[in-house]
Amino acid sequence: MYWGGRVGSLVARLSAVLALLLFCSVISAKEAITQESINIVQNNLNAVLLVVAATLVLFMQLGFAFLEAGVCRSKNVVNIMMKNFVDLGISVFVFW
Repeated sequence: MYWGGRVGSLVARLSAVLALLLFCSVISAKEAITQESINIVQNNLNAVLLVVAATLVLFMQLGFAFLEAGVCRSKNVVNIMMKNFVDLGISVFVFW
């Protein structure tokens, strides 16, 4: 069964709801919209986008590991998974 459309739709809906909640939590109906409140909302949305993008990249790394494991012999799967795990660890460390 293909889940790509459902998962993509779910991620889009969750990110829209999260953005709306962040926007509503910062700016209430009683206070005026100021440049400071706009900057706070923008920073929160940037952080959410960074986390969503990082999650997608980690799932992409998992997909590459499964793809490589599927095209090699079964005795080499552990080596492929270890190579991908080390690659992920080095990438996270260099990014940090």
